[in-house]
Amino acid sequence: MTDQLFTIGSGRNGTKSMATILSTVYRPSFHEYRQLLKERRRTYLHAGFKGPQLRAKIKKYKQFGSFHDSDNCNTVFIQHLCKAFPEAKVLLPIGSPISFIRAHHVWGIMGPKDRNTDTRIYPTDGRWKHWPVVVKLAWLWGKRNVEAIKRSDRNRLLVFRTKDISARLPEIFKFIGKPLNKKAVQLAQKRHNKLEWDEAQIQATMREINQNIQHIEAIITSFKRSISIWYPGVFK
Repeated sequence: MTDQLFTIGSGRNGTKSMATILSTVYRPSFHEYRQLLKERRRTYLHAGFKGPQLRAKIKKYKQFGSFHDSDNCNTVFIQHLCKAFPEAKVLLPIGSPISFIRAHHVWGIMGPKDRNTDTRIYPTDGRWKHWPVVVKLAWLWGKRNVEAIKRSDRNRLLVFRTKDISARLPEIFKFIGKPLNKKAVQLAQKRHNKLEWDEAQIQATMREINQNIQHIEAIITSFKRSISIWYPGVFK
């Protein structure tokens, strides 16, 4: 049994759903609790860096003792969190890349009005600035998931598709050593954090995705290939 659990990965990949489901067995259960935006990119580029915000978060969590934290930003900090909490388990749901791209493009992430662009994961070479936003988002989806695996202690990591959460719920609860309960089963069968967008925005985004689908698929396939080396059945 573990009283300490992190859910990591990309946004729109099931972190909110897992936070909701796991709130049935963890107190407290957080979703994106105090995101460490200011330290995110520096830690991505220099995996050994542990800034004051992360140190404060670790100190606070040690006071909690028992917790579940579902935070996309934790993806680049997970190596430090695993070290600070040697008994903690890690969940990595992997969602649909097209859904991720569509949602984040409508939100404006990686676009000109993105307030947090400077903190995000992106390549340091010159190719990035020439990519359309939907291609950048395809890369971000893959890179976040790959980094989540690379930086985690894989002996404490469970990887699964977001669409399989309900079917794999018994395995998830067995992994964390908690008894499966009816409320969790019911919650796993529902959609959580469903967002409503303007239909015109969605259609415009889908046109841009379709216009760049070959580049998007090339990037996604590359990352899927890397993930499948570690977890051969995850994309079946």
